[in-house]
Amino acid sequence: LAEALSHPVYFRLLIGTGGAWFLYDVAFYGTSIFLPQILAAIFDGSGDNSLVTEAWQALLVTAVGIPGCVAAISLLDPPRGPRWILIVGFSTMALAFSLLALAFMHNATDNKPLVICLFAFVSFSMNFGPNVATYVLPTQAYPQEVRSTFHGLSAGAGKLGAVVGTFVYEPISKNYGLPAVMWTQAALCVLAVLLSLTFIPRDCDLGKGFDGHSSHEDDDDGTNAHPMTQQQRLQQQRLTLVEEGPRQPLLDR
Repeated sequence: LAEALSHPVYFRLLIGTGGAWFLYDVAFYGTSIFLPQILAAIFDGSGDNSLVTEAWQALLVTAVGIPGCVAAISLLDPPRGPRWILIVGFSTMALAFSLLALAFMHNATDNKPLVICLFAFVSFSMNFGPNVATYVLPTQAYPQEVRSTFHGLSAGAGKLGAVVGTFVYEPISKNYGLPAVMWTQAALCVLAVLLSLTFIPRDCDLGKGFDGHSSHEDDDDGTNAHPMTQQQRLQQQRLTLVEEGPRQPLLDR
């Protein structure tokens, strides 16, 4: 592990794959923790706090996230790929959080259809792009001999982000209000876009090893005589995502 981490190219890639996963989980789990407050702000004044109403609101949030996961999986094929989906997804999240922050700042919560549509856009964007790409990217970016190690390190960075997202937004909300939470989310997404652009290779280069040749799939005798193409790898990853499922879309109250 120490030898792999000391490799400058591997470490640079880890900043990209692990950093993007960290920032996404800060935003994802932070939003999940604040879901009750967000929904209360949106549906305030409805006069109905029954379990049925709360279940309907949670169902709405979850349902609009499902198409985001499906769209991301469907866009994994070349000429696009996980890096493209990651960048577009974080950009969409930044836009969605910014619009919702503006709505809260200007008391647009009185316009229920507008705010519901904005939060539906947030939920869609949260489940599109990074929700899928953070899983797929490490399998594309690293050669076979270190792939599982760096996939685990990237996932570990994501779990650290989940912990940070769980605790960091409470003091922000208490001191500066819910709009500040949304602006913080948007800023993290912009940072993730810059991180992805800087440290993650283009999708057309993800299927290549560090010597410029494919290093993703060896045959049984280790000669790498019949490497899988990027198209085949993406098909295999799509099947895995369908069987195992990505993260649960935005989520329980």
